[in-house]
Amino acid sequence: MLCFVTNNFALDPATIALLYKYRWQIELFFKWIKQHLRVTAFYGTSANAVMIQIYTAFISFCMLALAADALRYEGSLYEFSNMMGVSLTEKEHMADLLARSAKPMEALRSYYEPTLFDFNEMILL
Repeated sequence: MLCFVTNNFALDPATIALLYKYRWQIELFFKWIKQHLRVTAFYGTSANAVMIQIYTAFISFCMLALAADALRYEGSLYEFSNMMGVSLTEKEHMADLLARSAKPMEALRSYYEPTLFDFNEMILL
């Protein structure tokens, strides 16, 4: 059983519960926007300005996802967007950028760095 606290006594309890449900959906939507679209602050205060900023971020997210899929990129979309963001001023094909950045990533994966609890892998001097 859920208990909702309100000072609006004109609405019935089912409507209040529905409003809380919608509010939670809005909170989840903004959390997703902050995590995936990197929108941390809104530059405008009107509803139109906020919607334009959300649409712009969502369109760029979709374009990055489509480009990563077309290039069959296997890393995360975050890594892909960082690579594309750094190389915006370069006139180079995206496939060449991915090939160039794949070499340092393979070197990092093969690099072994011991942790505190790797007793079996430690070499005592």
